[in-house]
Amino acid sequence: LLLTAKRGLPEGSLPPGSYHVAVEALLENHHYSFKEVSDQLFLNIRAIEATQRAVQISLESKRTRLLTLNVHISIATVSLASVATVGSIFGMNLTSGLESAQGMFLAATCGSLSLAVVVYGTYVTFLRRRERSLQMRLPRGSR
Repeated sequence: LLLTAKRGLPEGSLPPGSYHVAVEALLENHHYSFKEVSDQLFLNIRAIEATQRAVQISLESKRTRLLTLNVHISIATVSLASVATVGSIFGMNLTSGLESAQGMFLAATCGSLSLAVVVYGTYVTFLRRRERSLQMRLPRGSR
C-alpha cells in the first residue's frame, strides 16, 4: 500500500510506520462497515423469509376456504339436480293418472325438495365426519 509514497522514496526504503497505521485504521473501518452492512442484510433476509411464510400460510388458508365453498356449491347443485329430475319425470307429458289426482303436485314438490335436503345433509354429514377423523389422526401440536 501507499504506492504513491513509495514511488517518491529511494529504492528499497519504506514510508514511515505512521502511514501504515493510518491505512490499517482505514481498512479496519471499512471492514467494520462492511460487516455491519452484511449483518443488516442477513437480518433483512430473515425478515423477508418470515413474511413470505406468513403470506404463504394466509394464502393456503384462503385457498382451503375457497375449496370448501366449491365443494358445498357442488353438493347443492347435485341436490337441486334431484329436484329437477323429479320435475322432468312428471313433465314428460305421459298420462299416468297422477296428473289429475288432487294434491299430487304439492306432494311431488315437497317430496323432491325433501330429497334435495336429505342429499345435501348426507353429503355435509359425510364431509364433517371425514374432517373429524382426519383431525384425530393429526398429532396434537399440528391442530
